[in-house]
Amino acid sequence: MLFGYSKSGHIKSQSGAIAIIILLIVVVSAATFLLRKLNGNIKYSIYSPESSVALEQAKDALISWAVNHPINPGTMPMPDRNGDGNYNGDADCFNGVINSNLLLGRMPWRNMPSPCIDAASISGLSFYINDKAGEQIWYAISKNLVYQSPDYPYISPGLLGKTTDWITVRDRNGNVISNRVAFVLIAPGPALAPYANCDALSYSGQDRSPVAPNIDNYLDSVTIGATTYSNADYDEDFIVYPNSRSTSGVTTLEKCDHFNDQLAYITIEDLIDRISKRVLNESAYALGKYHTANGALPWLVPFADPKSQSPRLTGQVTATSNDLVDTSTDFTLWGVAAGDVVWNLTDGARGVVASGGVSADTLTLNGGLNFGVNNTFTTGDEYFVDPVQLASALMGFASAGSAGNILEDTARDFGILDIISGDIIENLSDGSSGVIAEVDGDTITVVSLDGGTDNDFSLSDEYRIRSNTSQPTADTDFNDLTLEDTNVDFNVMGVQVGDIVHNMSDNAIARVTAINSATQITIDAYKYGTGVNPLSLISSADVEVGSVTDNQGGSNTSLNADGYNG
Repeated sequence: MLFGYSKSGHIKSQSGAIAIIILLIVVVSAATFLLRKLNGNIKYSIYSPESSVALEQAKDALISWAVNHPINPGTMPMPDRNGDGNYNGDADCFNGVINSNLLLGRMPWRNMPSPCIDAASISGLSFYINDKAGEQIWYAISKNLVYQSPDYPYISPGLLGKTTDWITVRDRNGNVISNRVAFVLIAPGPALAPYANCDALSYSGQDRSPVAPNIDNYLDSVTIGATTYSNADYDEDFIVYPNSRSTSGVTTLEKCDHFNDQLAYITIEDLIDRISKRVLNESAYALGKYHTANGALPWLVPFADPKSQSPRLTGQVTATSNDLVDTSTDFTLWGVAAGDVVWNLTDGARGVVASGGVSADTLTLNGGLNFGVNNTFTTGDEYFVDPVQLASALMGFASAGSAGNILEDTARDFGILDIISGDIIENLSDGSSGVIAEVDGDTITVVSLDGGTDNDFSLSDEYRIRSNTSQPTADTDFNDLTLEDTNVDFNVMGVQVGDIVHNMSDNAIARVTAINSATQITIDAYKYGTGVNPLSLISSADVEVGSVTDNQGGSNTSLNADGYNG
């Protein structure tokens, strides 16, 4: 026959299939039992993917805001706290000493001008985002990166040498992941429920029903061993821990912990790297514009003696007067003396400090101001003082609090003297020097001291502070009231009749009366200088040309070129 059929073979096939099915049932049942058993002895570690995405977006938004800051790249906004009775999306600024209790709150999101400073120039973040539970992202920022009256923080690579006031982030075991965190973002998750008896422990839960609940109704704490770590205690110390809403666990504390915060953060090293890229891009753009306008790139700045002492005493006038009044500085600490030159940069006027004309906040001028539009000081005017005694203001002797990498001089306020991170300090007593990492009133901390016999600061050590800039010099052909510099083209630089010439070697001032050629200008009689005919007496004079077009209703600017410093 063509087709056959075996009844016994069919029965054997069915029996084999049934055996396989029974075996699969046994395996699945055993696996299910095993997984349930395992799950009963471990905590859940389920992080919300939606909250993770929200945290990364919030982190990118804050970094972009800081990197693109129009006044001082790297500055971060203050948090939105409930100190004003609400969470309205605005950064809640504080003009005074900023402590850690002011550095934790919600991430500011409302696109409003900054309430801190320069409101016309800086807008707030336009970025509102929630975590999976619908809660606004929380935000903690390092004290080193926020505006503090009256100044922005000084953001530079020198900040990498600062060792204090950074945020600490810990892992699930309480070990430090990083203690150099710039800012932290936290997705608080849903409010945690209360319990009355968990192995004789109780928890009141989180209540977010008030208009502006306290921070511990959003951020959580966890106990590891004998130590409790809290994200809500304002200590700038945060912990990354698994979601522990499960009541399963080994110890009593594990069973009763409630924690569902989710964190993201960035270190200062990563932030500085982002900021540096912006600075490089702006430098490339500026050089490109210069090349387009002039057909060539500018000359390099000549190598400067790093021991030259040239910080700038600048500021804003705080009261309209014929004298210079600035209540935010101390001219005596700067070492300003009779004969120093004062410039009203807004008005274009110049003057000289009179004998006995120096007090803490006021400079009286000998004969008032000249060469300007109004020849007076008006509230808000920008000024610049050229102190001849500045060298002594930047030298001194170490006080009793000096040791190791810390210099104390109780006779100085280094902040008022504009000493900043990145400046150089020399220990003249032992021959060492180092880069300044931190300035705090009468105390300076250096990254390290090298090149000396002891490489540390001790009582009575003599020190000197220096920067890495110097005053370039003009060319050597000087003839009474004629200035020639073959290294520049005054026409390309835009120098005009009426501009101001300042001999920075003897502080004399004059006005341009003629542009003789591309490399030569003529000036009128010098005033305020120490020499009779400064240009003919000094073979390599230090000269500044300032374009004071405000005599025609414009604003005054300075020009930079090889041999000229503005």
